[in-house]
Amino acid sequence: MIEKLKSFIEESNKEIREKLVTEINVESPENKILVDSLLTKDFKDKIKEKLESIYKYIERCGYKDIEKLESKLNICFYKDNSNVDDLVKENEKAIDFLRNNKSEENDNESNNRLYELSRVNNNLYKIKEYIKSQVIVVNGDGGTGKTHLLTKIANDLINNDVPTIIFYGQAIYKFEEYIKYIEQKMKIGDLFKEIAKVAEQNNETGIIIFDAINEARQNQKDIIEYLINNIKEKNIKLIISYRNGDVEQQTLSILNNYPNITLYGFSDAVEAAVKFSEYYNIEIGEILESNYASNPLILKIFCEEYSEKGQTKGQRGYNTATFIFERYFTRISQNIINELGVVCNDGSVITGKIFWNKIAKEIAQLMVKQCRTYLFVKEFVSIVDNLNLNISSAKIIEKLVVHKLIEANNMYIGNNQRRITYKFSFQRQSDYLIARYLLNTKDESESWNDFLNKKTTIKMLEDNMSLVETLVEHIPIRTGKELFEFYDDTILYSFNYSYLLGLRYRSKESFGKNIKARQKEILGYIKSANLNEEDFFDWMITLSSSMLVTYHPLNAVYYFSNLMRKLKNNIRDMYLKDFLNIDIIRTRIISISKIPYYADLSKFNYNLKQNFVQLFFWMLSVSDREIRDKSSKALTAFFVSDLTLIDELIDIISSVDDQYIVERFLCCIHSAHILNKDNDLLKIHYHKIRQIFCSKQISNTRIRHYLMLLNHLCYDRKIIKTKKNFNNICKKPTLTIEYISKRDFYKLLNKTGKYNNVMFSISHMGDFARYIVESRMKDFIYYDKKVYDILKKEKQELISSLTTRQKYLYEKMIITSKQIEINKRKMYEEVNYDINKILEISINNTNKYETLFNNSLGKRKKEKLNNLNTNIEKCKNKEIPEELYMAIILKKMFDLGYNKKIENYDKNRYSYDRHEHRIERIGKKYQWIAFFELLGECMTNLQVKKDAWHDYYDFVDIDIDTLQYKNQPQVVYDFYDLYIKRIKEAKINWEQEKFNQTYDNINVLDCLKKIEFDGKTFIPIHISEMIKNKLNEKKCFYRLNTLKNNNITNYGKSELNNVSMSSGTTYYRYNLYEINTGVDELMLPDEERNVEEIWKECYIESEYDCSNIGITNEDKNRTYMILKYDIIKLLNLRYDYSGIYYDDTGIATIQSPFDSDSTYFYIREDLYKKILKQFNIIIGVYSEKEFETNNPKSISKYEICCAIDAAYEYKDDNFRKIAIYKRDEDIII
Repeated sequence: MIEKLKSFIEESNKEIREKLVTEINVESPENKILVDSLLTKDFKDKIKEKLESIYKYIERCGYKDIEKLESKLNICFYKDNSNVDDLVKENEKAIDFLRNNKSEENDNESNNRLYELSRVNNNLYKIKEYIKSQVIVVNGDGGTGKTHLLTKIANDLINNDVPTIIFYGQAIYKFEEYIKYIEQKMKIGDLFKEIAKVAEQNNETGIIIFDAINEARQNQKDIIEYLINNIKEKNIKLIISYRNGDVEQQTLSILNNYPNITLYGFSDAVEAAVKFSEYYNIEIGEILESNYASNPLILKIFCEEYSEKGQTKGQRGYNTATFIFERYFTRISQNIINELGVVCNDGSVITGKIFWNKIAKEIAQLMVKQCRTYLFVKEFVSIVDNLNLNISSAKIIEKLVVHKLIEANNMYIGNNQRRITYKFSFQRQSDYLIARYLLNTKDESESWNDFLNKKTTIKMLEDNMSLVETLVEHIPIRTGKELFEFYDDTILYSFNYSYLLGLRYRSKESFGKNIKARQKEILGYIKSANLNEEDFFDWMITLSSSMLVTYHPLNAVYYFSNLMRKLKNNIRDMYLKDFLNIDIIRTRIISISKIPYYADLSKFNYNLKQNFVQLFFWMLSVSDREIRDKSSKALTAFFVSDLTLIDELIDIISSVDDQYIVERFLCCIHSAHILNKDNDLLKIHYHKIRQIFCSKQISNTRIRHYLMLLNHLCYDRKIIKTKKNFNNICKKPTLTIEYISKRDFYKLLNKTGKYNNVMFSISHMGDFARYIVESRMKDFIYYDKKVYDILKKEKQELISSLTTRQKYLYEKMIITSKQIEINKRKMYEEVNYDINKILEISINNTNKYETLFNNSLGKRKKEKLNNLNTNIEKCKNKEIPEELYMAIILKKMFDLGYNKKIENYDKNRYSYDRHEHRIERIGKKYQWIAFFELLGECMTNLQVKKDAWHDYYDFVDIDIDTLQYKNQPQVVYDFYDLYIKRIKEAKINWEQEKFNQTYDNINVLDCLKKIEFDGKTFIPIHISEMIKNKLNEKKCFYRLNTLKNNNITNYGKSELNNVSMSSGTTYYRYNLYEINTGVDELMLPDEERNVEEIWKECYIESEYDCSNIGITNEDKNRTYMILKYDIIKLLNLRYDYSGIYYDDTGIATIQSPFDSDSTYFYIREDLYKKILKQFNIIIGVYSEKEFETNNPKSISKYEICCAIDAAYEYKDDNFRKIAIYKRDEDIII
């Protein structure tokens, strides 16, 4: 039966092939909703497997209603679909349980399970109404992709052995007879019973699809009732589609009883534009500019006619678009003539071109005469009658409407009356035809000024202002003058707005021979037009649609980039923020930034690429992180496709005063040269950049960072002989720290107004001050005796100003505090530092004078004294006092261009995303730049404390050189299942509940020593595994590490402890150069150690990275392990994506991302043996168990037992123990 259905679908597809481009598919959210709603076996099994896995986890966490969950799942998917509501409700209870029972120890896994269950349940919630219903309705306007979607679903389902059949309305005349014909052809009884039977046998749902019920040539209601009656009480779902406005009211009254899915066309117009441009070999800019990319049918027509026409570059504007559709209308007209057998009444032949031209001309002529853009039935019938054809006007008009050459509407004409009207189907084509005829009515003796200002012309334009957009193209070609030389807002209402919209369709020819002069003239007009804010932003929208068209004079290269260069930094920031605050522009730029994700950039011509890179280059300036980060990745991808695109931008960067642009541009150049190995161009670009920057005093940490990375890359490729570090990559900046009082600091802070965003962020109240600035500044060694003396003097003056009682309390507080500290030390020794007794001592030894003194002070004096004490303590600790470095940041912000105007802008016109960092204030941009300048000055002028844990990698916020795009033939592997399988094979019980005090855990890691993948054996470099009980509490922990043995010969307690406790250094990865080479020169140097890891841990992306292109949500902020330099060099490895290294023979390493419970890093056995030959390798193992204790002194109900430190070696293809230290028993084996 499946084969018979498959054969029928293949035959049916032939009937509608002209409607579809089956080679192109653009997925849509509606597609997923519809497919999931059909409850195929594949969908049910995947959801069931996912939910059962989650249910096992929450059962271990103590959830009691697990049987109820499993029961609801089985009933919903395999017995009664209407119970999906019960399943969703039970899942919600489980979600609440996970939210309320997260433990800090297992927070990561709990979050992952919570996220997974929420995602599955949200999906079920979205589709539950469709699951419960036996009938699903799909509707949408003409050309939105209904037929394409349903045909694809039918083909996919039948190819997966889901019993499916599809009917197309255009082929249906008498449906019941058609069903009988199918049954006879297939040699079966009842079609519906047969589909249901096969569905039951295959544990599937049978699917019947009826596409375009509106096109059926019989009563639509009868077809629907027949279908519904025949699927009752059967395991069959019915999908019916119709075009909006084309179904009878009685049909609609039936369909409205069922859940519907509305199609709106391509949800991702950029993906559609890329795929269609590649398939039809059309420049993508033409498709994006056409505004047809969201409508599948119109886009198909546009591309087919465009490619067939052989459009040449420069033929743009209304002429181009209209000519393309004229060709389409001519071709369809010919099809109508052939289908109906149309000839003239005198027997002569009429071609499609003559037929359409006559009709279009007569329609346009009558519209101009009547000063409207539609015709009534009588008028249209008269036009067709005048053609003197052998077929009735009614039949011809019906075909013109069916084939979308003419659009019919039930138009409201006033007085509660409606009449059928006809107009051209496509607005732009309609405007072109009307305008063409309008201009052709001008007498030769009549001047253009007189003609354009005639009452009839003005009336026509006033009633249809979109005609003005057309004339913006035509008038310059016909007259050599711009339309604004004939009209303004006093003659035509809203003329300026319509003129601006018309600019986007201008062809190159309409600007004449001197494009620059005409461009200057237009821009001068725009400036003098006194546009209101709304019209100005609409104009920016207009320009955004022309930015990518290579030969448009107002594109990104000709216009946008020049405008950006002329604006001051702070003015540009506000301009671009306004630009991006318009949803349509922001969405368009985000979509455009995804083009490298879909398209093969090598097929783009150079001029088109120029437009893209100019647009993305200026987007590096914005405080909208999502736009900036996505633009950065897109810009890098274009650079990789053609490194010469960098040349022009290097010339621009020398005059750009925006450090946001400079640092990210250098980042993009560096990343592009990593991914494109052209050393000749790297040499040219490096020397150009060096001339611009390396003779300057550069303070900004990020800019110095990327300059240094470019230097390292050139050195590594033997382009230069000298490798420079962070401090000497360019001139050393000066660091000037001046004392400022708290009062003067707040005066400076109030410079942009009271209670502003910067005041909150920069002061001690803000997260930026506390967690970003202060946490880094305290790492630097700084001492200025003058500052210390001033602070001490201020404190003395404050104490002197106190009352006699306050002075007494202050002195007693100081004396008492010193005595309490002396007493505490003695008592700690007496109780042998018992934690419980220490807490008791601390509670019983409070200083009552401190409380009395603080209560006696006023709020201001208390704050001032606390601040002085803090800063004096900082001076003693050789740290920079807070007001001093915050004052430097504020002054730098003002020097960079931050002012009250920006602060007011941020307050009044801006909403931002504080937690996800997606969109930030403009003021925050200036804060970051000022901070990185100060940080760079401190790093190059001050020493860092030995115990400092920060390094400036922490502040590079994006990794853009692990580009992963759809068009790249790159495989991303998920090895987690492989690892879990190996654990199961080793028969390791991860769900133990009883953990006694026995050393049965020593040999567990031996079981994990090898994994087979792709026919090769892999050996572990690192394993970290946490085992938990059903209460989700840690019970066992194992770790394996591979180390270079530098000088250990004898294995005592300290040596074994050193071996077992070593782990990879945390390392913030932000560029592929370090990953590919392992070089980590900028980290603080490690102290000499007797063992050294061969790997380290790195972050794939920072929390601030909002690009999320080419890297899945699951990978965001994930941590991976990377190999060190000497290992990479020895094995000649290259890094790819998600922690995988390759060599010439294939995959070299496999690993999982870091999480709280399970991590592993394996390397191919032949490479492992190479490491053993080169280095003295030792394998360190640490293992521990926990057992439940009743010890009242214990702060936890569990205590560690069976802890071991072990050293292994790898000999004769196996791990062998060298020594094991049992901590509990204090013995070495």
